[in-house]
Amino acid sequence: MMRKMAIFVVTLAFMVSLTQTASAGMRYGSSDTSSEVITGTVLFMSTNSLTVKDNKTRTNRTVDIRSDLMSGLEEGDKVKIVLQKNSNLAEKVIKLKSRSKNK
Repeated sequence: MMRKMAIFVVTLAFMVSLTQTASAGMRYGSSDTSSEVITGTVLFMSTNSLTVKDNKTRTNRTVDIRSDLMSGLEEGDKVKIVLQKNSNLAEKVIKLKSRSKNK
């Protein structure tokens, strides 16, 4: 009887520890699954990079980008850029607002 009770307690403790580990992983996420998102204004464009004024950090960020993602962008456009995981390469560029034509 005592032996069955001990096995039950050890099994229960093991299941509780697994549940806590799983919930901690869901709460904090894994670093390799999160992509960085930059929202800001395009300051400068070159052949394969964009310099963006980041709204959150108020700094200028230079991002590597494929030429097909740059089509339709102009300096002064408001953009949201999704970077690849653990990289400085743009995965997706969303044009939020065009620069004003009145200067």
